[in-house]
This record gives sequence, structure tokens and C-alpha cells, in this order.
Amino acid sequence: MNWETAQWDAVNMKEITVDQGNLCTGAEIGHVLVPGRFNMFETLKLCRSFGGDTSVVDNLEIQEQLRTMFSESEVCTGIGVLIEKM
Repeated sequence: MNWETAQWDAVNMKEITVDQGNLCTGAEIGHVLVPGRFNMFETLKLCRSFGGDTSVVDNLEIQEQLRTMFSESEVCTGIGVLIEKM
């Protein structure tokens, strides 16, 4: 589908023009816990499909954040992947 030439039947809808820069802007999500067991190749593929990378613990603050995420998770009991949004 070509969004530039697509025709819409806007019945019972209000048509407005929005600056594309203000549309679908992502929020900073930080680390995301994904349940499951993955090898390194699967982990990298999964992380990059979300536009992120594997989380790296390089200070005590990040270590505590990630430890808390795992310990408080109802679906990941020590097993999962952490994705860091780039």
C-alpha cells in the first residue's frame, strides 16, 4: 500500500492533517524483560527486532534495576532476555 496515494472513505470520521514528526513518537522505555530461554543469536535477533540491544551491566545502578525487574516479574523467574532500547 502506498500511503501517499491511498484513498479513504472517511464516513463518520473527522479528517485532520498531522505533522508526521509528531505522529507515533516513541517513549524512552529503557530495559524490557522478555520471558523465555534464548541462545545468543536468538537474543540478538529478538533485541534488534525491537530496535534495541542486549542490556549490559556496567554499574551498580543498572545491576540493581535489572535485579529488581527479574525478582518482581510474575512471568520471568530468573529466565528471560533484557532488551535495552537504543
